[in-house]
Amino acid sequence: MLQIDSYRKSIEEIDKQVAELFQERMNVVSKIAEYKKINNLPIFDNDRELILIKKNRQYIDNPALVEYYEKIFKMFLEVSKQYQEEILK
Repeated sequence: MLQIDSYRKSIEEIDKQVAELFQERMNVVSKIAEYKKINNLPIFDNDRELILIKKNRQYIDNPALVEYYEKIFKMFLEVSKQYQEEILK
């Protein structure tokens, strides 16, 4: 097996894990949406998002990757808000 094939196999396994974690995250997001619905809370909380972004940046050890992780994390937040909006319709 070529070395690149081994790397690609590793990426495929990581992608599978990311998909599983994404589903788990979105299941919790749906529970949060229901809580917000019951308690008449807004979907968007800018202060909370800023705290989460700052906190999650700290999980990345490689400084060269922090900016890229922040972009992905912001996408997670955006998708989460969209999903909550769909649930609350």
